[in-house]
Amino acid sequence: MAKNIQDLRREAGYRNAKDFAAALGIPASTYSRYESQPESIPLKQAWAIADFLGCSIDVVVGREHVDVDDMRGDVQKFYDGLSEDGRESMNDYMDYLAHREKKARKRARKESRRRYRDLLERYKTQFEAAQGGDAPFGLTIVYRDPDDQRATFRSFLERQASAKLESDISVHLEGLEEELREGYLDADGTHHDMREDEIARQLEAERAQLTIEYEPRDREVIDGIMEAYDEQGSSGRAWLEYLSGAK
Repeated sequence: MAKNIQDLRREAGYRNAKDFAAALGIPASTYSRYESQPESIPLKQAWAIADFLGCSIDVVVGREHVDVDDMRGDVQKFYDGLSEDGRESMNDYMDYLAHREKKARKRARKESRRRYRDLLERYKTQFEAAQGGDAPFGLTIVYRDPDDQRATFRSFLERQASAKLESDISVHLEGLEEELREGYLDADGTHHDMREDEIARQLEAERAQLTIEYEPRDREVIDGIMEAYDEQGSSGRAWLEYLSGAK
């Protein structure tokens, strides 16, 4: 029977997840999430756990064992056993599937670009409103050049993403702090309260871990919006010009 991360943790002598999380240097709540949702473990953390337990990363992330001595797989074996006519038919079918996959990827790219164009319009509106508030009464503020416009807009997106991330993390940490203040049970059922410094360390570690996990997602969204921005071009009125460069 295949072993999972929980089995290996117990075999390593850690009867409860809290002690193992402490040995790894991550919050207990984060590790508990890894045991229940191994597919959510970040790659860097998965490698660290695999090294600690002396197992493959496949086991850590819940992936079935791969027989490296038989990498051809069932499909390749089936193809190898076909007659020449059978292989020709299989090749035709594979060409058909490849064509369908190409169309599906094209649709997915189109949908992704549409989503980022919609986000671009949404954040452009917010950006205009925010920058307009900085203009002196009666003056129109425009950009000095397209590069300034692009850089300032990206900075605006980064600030928006940072604020949203901070809000999401704060909500999560509030719930975690409430949970930590309830204490925990040892393997023998004994209840323990956590000290303030322990709670603070757990919260700090969880904040750092969430930032590592979510910042790449936010960068991907920002890059997608900026790609839509570049496709749209800089036609139309410029949004902002530093007052020091205004004529």
